[in-house]
Amino acid sequence: MIRIHELAYVDDDIKEKWDKIQDAIDDDKIPIFLYYITLASNKFEQLDIISGIMMDSEERNAEDIVIVGVAKDKNSAFKLVEKIARDSYMETGSCSLRKMFI
Repeated sequence: MIRIHELAYVDDDIKEKWDKIQDAIDDDKIPIFLYYITLASNKFEQLDIISGIMMDSEERNAEDIVIVGVAKDKNSAFKLVEKIARDSYMETGSCSLRKMFI
């Protein structure tokens, strides 16, 4: 199951389309042209960056995935992770990114 976290970060370049993107994800129609920041699939990592093409695969759909950020491209996804890390540090004094969303 794929779900969007209520505090998900959204790339400025796609904010205008955010409602449509959310609806598509909720309907299990993952927009493949975007990049998704998710809670890591293992406990040793913090976040994963996954292309829409990979998110749309059957193996991904079988997993429980929590989307914490959506970006228009890979470079923007890295910038969003940087923003998440900065916000985490400012709020908590650490870069435990998973804790921001759990």
